[in-house]
Amino acid sequence: MSLTVADVLGYTVGQQVATVNINGGTINDALNGNQGFTTNFIFNAGTMSSTGGGAYHFTAGLLPAATLGRVNRRRRAGSL
Repeated sequence: MSLTVADVLGYTVGQQVATVNINGGTINDALNGNQGFTTNFIFNAGTMSSTGGGAYHFTAGLLPAATLGRVNRRRRAGSL
């Protein structure tokens, strides 16, 4: 799944996507925008990336399913 609009998963409580399940696929933030306001991301051998340089917000959690997924990220100066 390619996210090509900023805040496409929502940014208002009650109107956002509550849970995204990744089952062996990829979710990619293809735009330099925010994604995932209070969204639970549940992975089952999936990949999360951001080729557009945008950010994911893990307010609600990042939950591995039975098989761990992978989060690709670029490190910024001063970040862990």
